[in-house]
Amino acid sequence: MKISVDLMTLTDETRNMLLKEIADRETLSKLSRDSDKEVRYSIAQNKRTPKEVLSYLAKDKEYKVRCEVAKNNRTLPKDLAKLAKDIEIEVRINVAGNTNSPAEALEKLAHDSCDQVRQAVAGNTGASKEVLSILARDKNRYIRNAVAYNDNIYLENLEILYKDISEFVRFKVASNKKATTKILLKLSEDIDENVRLAVAENPNTSPSILAKLAEDNVPFVRVAVAGNTNTSSETLVLLRRDKDKEVRNSAKLRC
Repeated sequence: MKISVDLMTLTDETRNMLLKEIADRETLSKLSRDSDKEVRYSIAQNKRTPKEVLSYLAKDKEYKVRCEVAKNNRTLPKDLAKLAKDIEIEVRINVAGNTNSPAEALEKLAHDSCDQVRQAVAGNTGASKEVLSILARDKNRYIRNAVAYNDNIYLENLEILYKDISEFVRFKVASNKKATTKILLKLSEDIDENVRLAVAENPNTSPSILAKLAEDNVPFVRVAVAGNTNTSSETLVLLRRDKDKEVRNSAKLRC
């Protein structure tokens, strides 16, 4: 038995929930041409919507529909490249954050006049090291910070960012497991105590750098050194005699 439902008789919440779960290709194709923009909006959100239907919706007159197409991971790279030129900022932001966006689109958006667009590219794990290197030099520190927090950051990007004027950026670089000994050594001398703390906590920090940080004038940095598994037994001996009780106790726990 086939049951038909008039979508317009449903509440907006129920209707949108239903439309986002439809799997039938023919139905999705038909609804993508519906006169109601809210229907098309929901179809653009649907993770089962065929790529050719998303291509059709990428040209929709309603920018909110195009926004959802730009966000959808099923959208074809060629359509994302076109949407990267969209006049609406929100559409470009969604393209910038889509991991399926082609390299040329992300490179274009890395030069976008809108800070939010560039920040979305900076956080995109699909962005190339070349694109991230452009953004690692951005005038906006929040964008540089987004590069530093990108899980797919490259060593070349870290080589730029460890010298950043923002302590928040340097802190994230110091926390990164990809940071080299050269970078960690430099940041172990940082003026900001939280940056030095991040170096002390980094599991890749060498015993020699940790030995140096064991003499830091900030107790919580020395506590972190005591807790780092790379800290040598010689350094731990010194920390067990530290003037700070918490440092001594942390070092003793490593016995």
